[in-house]
Amino acid sequence: MEKTEVMKELHAMVVYRLFGERPWNADVETLIAMSNMLFRLELQEYLPGSTVTYRATELGKELNLDLITAFIGLSDDFDILFTLEEFGLINESEGDRISELMETGADPGKMLLPMVRSAYLRHYNPQGCIN
Repeated sequence: MEKTEVMKELHAMVVYRLFGERPWNADVETLIAMSNMLFRLELQEYLPGSTVTYRATELGKELNLDLITAFIGLSDDFDILFTLEEFGLINESEGDRISELMETGADPGKMLLPMVRSAYLRHYNPQGCIN
């Protein structure tokens, strides 16, 4: 599959997950389906000799698979915060504030989803040309 087609599918997946009607955080069934799609798109691969541990392919690295999995709700909640910080989409104090709230029992989906949506729009639409 060509890189542009992969990018289109990823974009559609992210928009569906972030702005669709279904819950954003992935349940087990969604996690399996999305992971299978990432394998099909050749964005991740099993480590040699393993059938359970996987990593990003070169294309996955190039397309920032870590950030994509944060946007589509496949990553652990705390990993999402770390990834957004790593990409400069939130600052450390924002990440620490949300992390502390989650540690005290705040609903991660309610805390993270608005932040992740905003980060997505800033990352892929920095000029504010689309809503």
